[in-house]
Amino acid sequence: MSSTSFATATTTPLLETTSQYTAPLAQLVPYVKATSLFVLRAANSAFQFSKHLVVPIPILAYIFAPVTVFLGYLFYIFVFAPYSTLLYLLEALHPLYVFCGVACLTGILLGLVARGVAAVLIAFLVPPNEPQAVVKAENTMKKEESSTDEEHES
Repeated sequence: MSSTSFATATTTPLLETTSQYTAPLAQLVPYVKATSLFVLRAANSAFQFSKHLVVPIPILAYIFAPVTVFLGYLFYIFVFAPYSTLLYLLEALHPLYVFCGVACLTGILLGLVARGVAAVLIAFLVPPNEPQAVVKAENTMKKEESSTDEEHES
């Protein structure tokens, strides 16, 4: 008997809390329903309205035929012809473009490798004390130049 009272005591609070809570999705159902009904009614009324517009379309197309033909020719002259010409030229020059691109990339790679090889050779062949002597010589040359400039100014 104690097991029965334990089962009823533990399930009762759970049922009470779930009945008070409503999921957010369930709260959105009325809004979704109203929105979908509005969209369907708007589409239906637009379709009913478009039935009345179908009748004058052939008449309007016949009236505006010279304008549409003229605009078609202009579109061909200023859009289709230059586009097809450009496309033809790009297809014809594609091998040259690829050749120049490969030549440039090969030159870059060869230059980088040559620079690396030169840096390695300089590191092995030039003694480490020599660059300091060059820096000292450059500093003495700058001092001599500045002293000669001061003498010319005075």
